[in-house]
Amino acid sequence: MNEKYKTGNPSTDAAREKAQKAKTEAYKKNPKDKSIYKKDLPGDKGEPKKKSKYASGKGAGSLKEVAEKYNAPLGALMKIYNKGLAAWASSGHRPKASQHGWARARVMSVLKGGKARKVDAKEWAQIEAHRKKG
Repeated sequence: MNEKYKTGNPSTDAAREKAQKAKTEAYKKNPKDKSIYKKDLPGDKGEPKKKSKYASGKGAGSLKEVAEKYNAPLGALMKIYNKGLAAWASSGHRPKASQHGWARARVMSVLKGGKARKVDAKEWAQIEAHRKKG
């Protein structure tokens, strides 16, 4: 295994630790306050937005409409979307990316052949099986 994958990126690791610490402290103050997940994390402040190449653009509509457009089962897309929601907070995200935008881009990455297709291989297999049915 390549050494760079073992050590991680120090700047990203530090930002992730700082963000996790901020969320933990906010949670300790008020465990019922869910707004901590909607605020900018410490690494996001002052950073410009970057658009993912898998962003669906205008008029993409709901997840149900995306499922119909790309001939994919809604259940598989929902699983990928939920994984994207969780990944936004746990594994870091682009500066200023919203949690739902991150999840949506993950779905589109799978459908358009991006890197997420490898990570979500089980769901991609369901999509391929659905497409073969008709």
